[in-house]
Amino acid sequence: MVGTNVDRVFVPSVEKGVRQVCRERVLAGCNIVDVNVDFYDGKMHPVDSKDIAFQI
Repeated sequence: MVGTNVDRVFVPSVEKGVRQVCRERVLAGCNIVDVNVDFYDGKMHPVDSKDIAFQI
């Protein structure tokens, strides 16, 4: 992650969301393999940001 707008504590939440989508086979019911995710930056609020928001 390059930017500093998202606390690194939410990086595992993003990874969890990506893994969940790959397991659920969202794209036409096909297996999703060999995925590369680049998490450049984002936006968070110090009080209102929640784990589930970053998973989605």
